[in-house]
Amino acid sequence: MKPAPHPPNPKALTLPLRDMLSGLRQIGLVPEPVAKTAIETLPTPLRAALRDIAGITTEELGLDHPDNSALISNASRALRTGTGSSTDVAKASALAIRHLLTSAPERSALVSETVLALCWSQAEEISTAAALFTTEIVKHAPFGETPGLPSEQSSASASQRKHIAATLCIWLLAERASSGIKESDLLGIASTIAEDLKSATPQIWTTPTTLQTALTKSAARI
Repeated sequence: MKPAPHPPNPKALTLPLRDMLSGLRQIGLVPEPVAKTAIETLPTPLRAALRDIAGITTEELGLDHPDNSALISNASRALRTGTGSSTDVAKASALAIRHLLTSAPERSALVSETVLALCWSQAEEISTAAALFTTEIVKHAPFGETPGLPSEQSSASASQRKHIAATLCIWLLAERASSGIKESDLLGIASTIAEDLKSATPQIWTTPTTLQTALTKSAARI
C-alpha cells in the first residue's frame, strides 16, 4: 500500500501561491469537500483570503455558469480590442483550458492564471493582440505538470499547446450573440475550426499579422 502523499516544503516551490493551492485542488490531493470544510473553520479574514487564493468560489462554477458570463464577455472584448483586464483574460482563459483538458489524457494538468496573465501583458495594447497572446501561450505553456516551465517536449505536446491556444483565442474572438448557445458549445466549435490551422501552411504562424488574420477569419466562422 502506497504511503499518503505529503505536501512539499513551501520554501522549495517556485510556482505562485495562488497556482500552488489551485493546483492541489485540481489534482485531488485533498478532496474539495474536505478543503471547504477545513477553510470554514478558519477565522473570517483568513477564510476569505484562502478562498480567493484557492479559487474555490469562481473556478468551481464552470464554463457555462451564468455568473461567468460577464467575465467571459470582458475577456472577449479585451482580445478583440487589445485592451482589457489581465485578471479577466486569465480567469476566462483558465476556465476554457480546464474545460478543454477534461477529456484529454492531461485532464489532471495544472493551469496557471498567473502565467496566462503574464502572456496577456505581452500582447495587450497591440493591434495583433490575439495573435501575440496565442504565441505567448504556446511559448510559455501555462498548463501542464509545471506551468510556465516548458521542457523539451514531444512534437505531439507542442502541437497540443498550439491547438489549445488557437482554440482559446478563436473562442474569445467570436461574437457573443443572444442566441442562447452555451459557452462550452462555442468552445467545441472553436476547437473544430482550430484543427484547420494545424494543417494550414506554416506561413500563417510566421508573423503576428498573418496569425491575427487567420484567427479573426476563423472566429467569424462561428
